[in-house]
Amino acid sequence: SNPNLEVTPDTGLLSLLPYYPDWEFDSGTCLQGAENAPRYMQLDPESWLYSDLAGCCARYFGGWNENACNNVDGSGLWY
Repeated sequence: SNPNLEVTPDTGLLSLLPYYPDWEFDSGTCLQGAENAPRYMQLDPESWLYSDLAGCCARYFGGWNENACNNVDGSGLWY
């Protein structure tokens, strides 16, 4: 085996699954542009990346964080 062999991400798959959870900058949402995702996510896109924002948010920021992740504006009213 060649110890210098580098594993590279499947760029075609990254373009189909552009959304990834942003844990590096703690933005509370998923970012678009999988080429900027952490390498471990790029190397296992089926486990980490999503084709749309809603799917990514539901998986990684579900519950009370999901609306914020999806950038949904509420009424602004407090009850």
